[in-house]
Amino acid sequence: MSHSIESIGYSLPSQYGEFMEPEVTGIDLWLILETAEGTQYIPLDSVGHALDVETNPDGTVGETAWDDLTEADRYVIDRNYGMTQVYTIEIALGAGARLSASGYTDCTDWFVCDTEAEAESELRSMYPEAFLCEVYHVTFVAYCGMRTMDQWFREDEKTDARKLCSNIIGAKRRGNYTVSKVNRKSGSDLTETVWECSEPEDSAMVPDAAGYLILETISAYPEGN
Repeated sequence: MSHSIESIGYSLPSQYGEFMEPEVTGIDLWLILETAEGTQYIPLDSVGHALDVETNPDGTVGETAWDDLTEADRYVIDRNYGMTQVYTIEIALGAGARLSASGYTDCTDWFVCDTEAEAESELRSMYPEAFLCEVYHVTFVAYCGMRTMDQWFREDEKTDARKLCSNIIGAKRRGNYTVSKVNRKSGSDLTETVWECSEPEDSAMVPDAAGYLILETISAYPEGN
């Protein structure tokens, strides 16, 4: 059994560094620089300077040699982005994606894809630990407050979590316990289903097997590898 969320490779939002969050733009124009450090993508509207190049009707510009830019254009790019060894520039349409920290300058480099869906998919593959997913938590809490079960399930084990609850409910009923769903609550990162398992009527005292079976669906982050 997995007795902690960490043991299945996840962490709760309050425990995880939510500092860097996914950011995906709509389709827009991007300045693409081929440099000695690799390809750099810059939102065109952040350049703050209209480049003196011939544009297509949609605002794009084909690959253009660095030396073919005006001195003013090269100066703006050098000053703003500190890239003095640029080979070519291009202006293209696409959706950008990166991780960024709201209110801070910390961020990863932009990359650009043809569509928003492709950009998000690529970002997920690069940084899976930055995206919330659902995990499942099954607990049994006796009336006395003692927790007698505490098991976590990964996002692809939802069926296993439900099967465990079903098996427990079936066993309780076969033991003449009364089982009833008592409440279900939902929040921004939690959905909870609770079954009350009341002791058999002929019980001389309340056993520890009587109490609440709880199935929680919790938003969590997969840990980075």
